[in-house]
Amino acid sequence: MDKLKKVTIFLILATVLGLNVYLRLFPANFPQLKKRAHLNIEDRMLSQAREFTQKQYPGYNSLIKEKIAKQVVKEGRKNSKGFKLRVNKEYERLKSQYQDDSGQTYLLEVDPYCRKRFTRLTLENGYPGNKIVDGKIYDKFMLAPQGGLVPPERFLYYFSAYLYRAVSFIFPNLSLEKFVFYLPVFLTFVFCIVLYLFCRYFFSNISGIFAIIFIGLSPVFIHRSSAGWFDQDVFNVLFPLLIVWFLGIGLKSKTFIQIVKYSLLASLLLGLYAFSWVGWWFIFAVIVIFFLATLANNFCLHFKDRDTLKKKNAPYLVSLAVFLSGSVIFCLLIAKVEPFSFLYGSLASNLRLGNSLSFSIWPSVLYTVSELKQGSFTSIPVYTGGWAIFMLSLFGLLWTYLREKRGKRADIVLILSCWTFVMFFASLKGLRFTQFLFVPLGIFLSVSLGDVWRLLPNWVRGVSSHKVRSGLILSAVCLICLVVSIPVRRSFSQASIQFPILNDGWYDLMIQIKEKTPENSVINSWWDYGNWFKEIANRRTLVDPQIQDAPITYWMARVFLAGNEEEAVRILRMINNSSDALFDQINSFLGDDFSSIVFLNKILRSEEKNIEAIFKEYKIPKGLAKKIKDVIFVKIPAPAYLFIDETMIYKISAISFLGNWNFAKVYIIKHQDLPKLEVINNLFRVFGLKQSEAELLYEEVMFSRIGREVNEVVSEKWTFPLYLAAGREDSGTVYFDNGIVLALNSSRATMFQQPEKKFKELSFTFIFDGDNLTYNESKMSQPMRFNSGGFFFKDNGQWKCIGVSNKALGESLLAKLYFTKAKTLDYFEPFIALDKANLYAFKIKWKN
Repeated sequence: MDKLKKVTIFLILATVLGLNVYLRLFPANFPQLKKRAHLNIEDRMLSQAREFTQKQYPGYNSLIKEKIAKQVVKEGRKNSKGFKLRVNKEYERLKSQYQDDSGQTYLLEVDPYCRKRFTRLTLENGYPGNKIVDGKIYDKFMLAPQGGLVPPERFLYYFSAYLYRAVSFIFPNLSLEKFVFYLPVFLTFVFCIVLYLFCRYFFSNISGIFAIIFIGLSPVFIHRSSAGWFDQDVFNVLFPLLIVWFLGIGLKSKTFIQIVKYSLLASLLLGLYAFSWVGWWFIFAVIVIFFLATLANNFCLHFKDRDTLKKKNAPYLVSLAVFLSGSVIFCLLIAKVEPFSFLYGSLASNLRLGNSLSFSIWPSVLYTVSELKQGSFTSIPVYTGGWAIFMLSLFGLLWTYLREKRGKRADIVLILSCWTFVMFFASLKGLRFTQFLFVPLGIFLSVSLGDVWRLLPNWVRGVSSHKVRSGLILSAVCLICLVVSIPVRRSFSQASIQFPILNDGWYDLMIQIKEKTPENSVINSWWDYGNWFKEIANRRTLVDPQIQDAPITYWMARVFLAGNEEEAVRILRMINNSSDALFDQINSFLGDDFSSIVFLNKILRSEEKNIEAIFKEYKIPKGLAKKIKDVIFVKIPAPAYLFIDETMIYKISAISFLGNWNFAKVYIIKHQDLPKLEVINNLFRVFGLKQSEAELLYEEVMFSRIGREVNEVVSEKWTFPLYLAAGREDSGTVYFDNGIVLALNSSRATMFQQPEKKFKELSFTFIFDGDNLTYNESKMSQPMRFNSGGFFFKDNGQWKCIGVSNKALGESLLAKLYFTKAKTLDYFEPFIALDKANLYAFKIKWKN
């Protein structure tokens, strides 16, 4: 019987592990596309059948013709061999857009290409970079032209590089691309085994199997651990689980040697974790909170009995002392970071998540990143498996805690409880942290279901009626199966949408850039795409996801929003010659961030002949003045190309929020404790605002400083309120798919307003006829016109239009580049245009 039980558990465990692996392999061959291929072929056959029926039986009733067409399709499907060949061909076509010529699927996101690059550099150079300065590792392709410091969390790169070398002895033809593509699946398999063993050690076999289902198949985990998602996400949950396990083993043993040994091992793993991910501090905080809570609880229970209190607290004090001292040693030795100061700094910075203001004067780019938006009590459950799973998990937490609070597993339950509450609070600051919340919640749910499974026979044993007893058991089993089916169904849905962001169009662009641009070129783009340019196109970039939250991102946003082309080119000269270092050099002399940015903006908005007066006004020394003049006006940067794509239209809200950053408002917020008159006077002194302007600005900011409005008051968001639509020209009037009607002769654009049942004019129109760009304003009064306008342009002879929230956005460099393809610009010329993929690169002409 025991043997049968063990075989049954093994088979169930193998099935659950196999399901985890199977779903994560979806991006390898995209089995979900087979159904789409089948439907596509059927649709084509039906369309062809309808054309045939229309020609053969033009006078027949439409219902009869539709019936005949469907019958033709049915007959066609009877030729199963031919139909399958067509479906297979369509399936190959669908998936080929996400794969290279060898059939290897592209990595799923932008960050995996950064991880792959650093792994490749580790294999080539022995470290994840291509330059070492003063013992620090740099990547010359980051933050061009000076190069950027490689982030200190490098465990993944060394681990992957050495593992690849080991595997290459067995599979010598294995490419690095394929290795890193499948590595997340292997790591997830290891994590699931560790998770099962953890639950079996502290709870039961059945709890371990449930945990693999609820945690392994969690959609948020599927998303970040599928094949192609080469990142440290699996390590992010594996390391804390192992750290908690080792601490739990030591405390469970209650012997001095075991406590010291396992606490030391836990601190060693913490050092490795600190070398792996910047957010390692969360498990350090959880463990410290656990020890403090336990010691406080023991004091409250036994403060009158010092001997008992000493006996109860001794193992925890020993474990805490060893863990803290070991953490300091291993974090310093392995990750070169001191845990206490890092914990304090990380807590301070993460408490500011969801705030647009950073500690400096610059905007926080993280405020515009969707996954770092603040969570809420209603949104967090959605990201942790849905409301049903979330509520059952909380019930499981309460159930397990009440059962074990005085038992042998009280320590591990309390650590997991602390983990839950710390990460729930963190998720309120940033939704990204929900990916660590599902682990303890999944364990609690699994433990409670395991308890129900084990205790169910005892609960129903006292029921005399066999039918009632059988019904209760069947109902309980069905209920458990229903709960288990929730993550299984959601995991299939999540696996079915795991597609690479990179496709053939993007890949073709990267190859063209690599082949057509000089090797010393610099790609100027929005930060999202930097990793692709570095690794696939093998070109330097100004900004990428690894340095997104830096002043350089603000400057790139300013470029895209610039209404003055020459100002945009000055900014581009500055950042291509010195990255964002020029501001620091100016600030080292002026000694005030706000004065420095005001001064620099005056230079960037002035012609070269006028800057001497600005130097004189700020008493800039000759050496620094020459440096500024060289960087912005004289020195020719390396060959540079500006890249845009269609997605930037939909990112304009974030881009404009950063580029429209109002430093005067930031000054008011950061000096709100000063007397009003002093702030007003400083606004005049630093920013040159008139008293009336300063007072209005002050009142606006102070009115909004309480609540979430303070995050928005410091900037302005622009949008394209109506989607990009094609138009049909008829007798001088163009009718667009989004409902806009443009009269070409009068340049008036109208749209029907459904609530008011009447046509209203757009406030303004930008019209590009293929050669010239004109601007027109509506003469209608406010009730008869919209607040926003439109941009109308001819693209390969086809009229298109899009809504524009304000005139400044229509005049922006981004609008002129994308909608006119730089035909109205002097310093930018088309270089690569992939119209089908809506990807465009422009060469920057440093001299007009």
